[in-house]
Amino acid sequence: MLLIVLILLFAAGIEVPKMLYERHWRDLFVFTLITITGIVLGILIQMQVRIPYVGVIITRLVEKYFINIFR
Repeated sequence: MLLIVLILLFAAGIEVPKMLYERHWRDLFVFTLITITGIVLGILIQMQVRIPYVGVIITRLVEKYFINIFR
């Protein structure tokens, strides 16, 4: 787990200053969101918290709200 956190911090140390300098705010937001999500999920997995499979949830949402778009 520590190795993964170090790799993410290294990637952030390289990418974030570049995105700030070039004013890529959307890219910075997405990068931050994905990184934080990865860290939180990694911590939950290390704590052996049962995480539900989201594929079923996404499939149900698509079938309920977006199925008419594909017909």
